[in-house]
Formats: sequence, structure tokens, C-alpha cells
Amino acid sequence: YKELFDFLKINENDIDSITKITFKDVQDYLTYLAEEVGNTPATRNRKLATIKSLFNYMYMEKCMNIDYRIFKIKKAKKIQKENLQFLWRERIIHFFKK
Repeated sequence: YKELFDFLKINENDIDSITKITFKDVQDYLTYLAEEVGNTPATRNRKLATIKSLFNYMYMEKCMNIDYRIFKIKKAKKIQKENLQFLWRERIIHFFKK
């Protein structure tokens, strides 16, 4: 979440600023990670989980000024990986014998 604070230019010790982080702020941060930084969906999902964890903690500690819509942000879709094909030992030997 410290990267989010850096992105938003807020001090991590300023609780008032942290509680004012909005749904749009987090969405903009995730877009920045995807388009500017080039983070993979898995990396963005991990960072989103960390942010949600922070906001869940703040909710449990009765910081009532938080934007609850942050909990509804959906994970980034993972990119479908291609099926890898392997050469069996016999094929490798045959290849090198040629």
C-alpha cells in the first residue's frame, strides 16, 4: 500500500489523508500499474488484496470515513497461458542423431 500512498502523494502517517482515498483513486492506481508500470494481472491482484486488507483493518478499527466501494473492486483477469509442449527423450535423441 505504500506504493499507493506514493502514487497519491500522501503521507503514510496522515490518517485523515488515508481515509480520504477513494474508489477512483484505487482504480487510477491499478490502471497506472497496468499501463505505465506494466505489472501483470497477478501482481496487480496482489497489490489490490493488500489495499483491501488495509481498508478492512481501518473498517475494523472504526475509521468510518473510508470509501466502502474499494471493497467491490474486482481482480484483474489473468492472461491465458499457452499450453507448453515438451519433447520426449526419444524425440530429443532422434533430433540429435540427424
